[in-house]
Amino acid sequence: MVKGFVYKMIDNETGKYYIGSTMSKYGFKHRQQQHKNDYLRFWNGTLNYRAYFDVMINDDYYYEIIHEIDDCCKDDLFNAECITINNSLSFKDGCVNKNRMLKRFNQLQEDCGWII
Repeated sequence: MVKGFVYKMIDNETGKYYIGSTMSKYGFKHRQQQHKNDYLRFWNGTLNYRAYFDVMINDDYYYEIIHEIDDCCKDDLFNAECITINNSLSFKDGCVNKNRMLKRFNQLQEDCGWII
């Protein structure tokens, strides 16, 4: 297993943000480069839209690592991302991927007995 990261990408101009996760033996910098490459591919017409492009559009954004998870599996990482997204929402803030994990979060709540 490898280290996992839950991160936040924040637009300095608008306050919009994206919460994502990645696990890579190459580290978090590798994911940052993937974001840049994806954005270029989108503008070249070779990749479909991704929610985090809304944060990158002004080319004035930064990353915060919210959680580092040692020896995580993909499921643990997605659960951590899901909980982070849903814990950070006021539904009036600038999260660009707020609906992404709602179904998974509801299932987590049910599995843990949080929903009766």
